[in-house]
Amino acid sequence: MPILIEDDALFTIKVSAQKNFPNECCGFLFGLGTEIQFAMQVTNSTLKSKTMAYENTSAQYMPSE
Repeated sequence: MPILIEDDALFTIKVSAQKNFPNECCGFLFGLGTEIQFAMQVTNSTLKSKTMAYENTSAQYMPSE
């Protein structure tokens, strides 16, 4: 089953990836069923190599709820 990503959400994903390259980028995707309606960029909080890992803190999850 394909996942559909709305244009605004895809734009957010692409901008985040380009901004953070070569580091891992993080974020949350929101939608219903197989349709992604909104994407939210989150800062990569890992203390490890940001090019090899990503981590989100519990505080970063709170705004997404």
